[in-house]
Parts: sequence; C-alpha cells; structure tokens
Amino acid sequence: MGDTEPEKPKVYRGDAKLEWLSKLQPGEKVSYEHINGVPTGDNASKLSAFAGKLAKDGHYFPFDVRSWPDIHDLSAVIERVKDEMKNVFHWHEESHYWLYQTLNDTWRKNKHRKKEKYFKPKHSLEEQYANCPPRMVHAQWENMVDYWHTGEFKVCESLNTCFSVKYV
Repeated sequence: MGDTEPEKPKVYRGDAKLEWLSKLQPGEKVSYEHINGVPTGDNASKLSAFAGKLAKDGHYFPFDVRSWPDIHDLSAVIERVKDEMKNVFHWHEESHYWLYQTLNDTWRKNKHRKKEKYFKPKHSLEEQYANCPPRMVHAQWENMVDYWHTGEFKVCESLNTCFSVKYV
C-alpha cells in the first residue's frame, strides 16, 4: 500500500452543460449509432443530454400540465423537438419511440425533483411563488403551486401514499 495513486477529480452530477454544442461548427452535425432505435456508442450520451435539456424546457413541455398526455398538441411539440434534434444530429427516424420515452421520463422526473426541492407546503403562497426554480417559467411554477394546494391534489396525493405504503 506504499504506492500512492494520484487523486481522481471528483465527479459532479447535475444538469448537462452541453459544452460540446458550442464547439460545433455551423452546419456540422453529430452522428450516432443505434440498435433497434436506441442510441448507442460514443455520442449516445450527447443525444440523451440534448433531449433531456429540451424536455425540461417549459416552452416545449409546460411544467404546469398535470400529465404527459394532457400537453396541448403533443405530437406537434414532439415534431418541433425532432426538428431541433435534426439541427444538431444526423437523426434516425427509428429513434422516434426512444425520443418519445426519453422526453416523457425526463419531463416527469424533472417535475418531481422540482416539487421535492422547491415546494414547501408550510410556507405562505407568496414565499412559494418567490421560490421559483432557476430556468423555469415563473407563471408555470405559480400554477403548479396553486394546484398543489387544492383539495383535488391532496386527495390524489394521500391515495398515492396509501398505495405506495401498501405495496412496499
């Protein structure tokens, strides 16, 4: 144990910074491989990170919509996202289902994380409105805070808690 290895830098997880995106030349596109529509290879993580960034954008997928199928004109929104993807990647249409699933999962997880981190039910409404997460459309945050205070949500939340306790 006398050999000392150099300390590895600590790896931090968080939002994708997409630094590689700023290094692309105009007109240059990133290629990726796929197996059965699922991105693989060296650039799969870039594709996934870019899709995740779009899924968290309230201008594409509003935060204040309660469930994925309720997003207004969802198929048109998915097409807009695919157009964004085509601007950066050599897009394969076989990846459409993967993109749909990735956007859905990321959108739901993002909503859950934001609620968990920023929503404080014991604080006043004004304090909660002011506690809007960074890079979020403020009006969408206020709409969700209002919804989380409704009786409808509280009943739904208590039912979900009962079911999760029952199946654990």
